[in-house]
Amino acid sequence: MFENTTELIYLGTRSGMSKAGAPYNVLVAGNPAKYENYEFFISDNVKVPFLEVNDKIVVTIELSRRNYNLVPSLVGVAKGVLK
Repeated sequence: MFENTTELIYLGTRSGMSKAGAPYNVLVAGNPAKYENYEFFISDNVKVPFLEVNDKIVVTIELSRRNYNLVPSLVGVAKGVLK
C-alpha cells in the first residue's frame, strides 16, 4: 500500500450513475504545489471521514493489475498532515 508523500487537500466528492446503472462515488483530491487534481473511486468498504474543502488529507492506495495496466484503488482517507 502507498500513501501520498506530497501535500494533498480535499476538494470534494461527487456521485454518479454508470452506463450499467450502478451508482458510484469519487473522491477528488488536489495537489496545490503542482495544481493537479486526482480522482479516486470510493468503494463500499472505504469510510471517508467528515472533511471540509481544503482540509489536508492523507490518501492510502493499493495498486492492482487489470490486464496490462496498474490500477490504483482507494484503501483509506485520513484527515491530517503527512508524517
